[in-house]
Amino acid sequence: SNGTFLNGNRLGKSNEDSLPFELNSGDIVQFGVDVTENTKKVTHGCITVEVKLFIRPGVEVIKKP
Repeated sequence: SNGTFLNGNRLGKSNEDSLPFELNSGDIVQFGVDVTENTKKVTHGCITVEVKLFIRPGVEVIKKP
């Protein structure tokens, strides 16, 4: 409900499944957005990760331009 983002772009509309997207090494994936509950003044943070793909240990896949 709070979205999934790839490199800052939301992948689909709220409450709908998104189409599959190709991931590349160096992409940033974000699950959700920061949400603050007004009643408890608690913030639930989103989860953000940088994708790293490897051909074999120590050898990262380089994204083609």
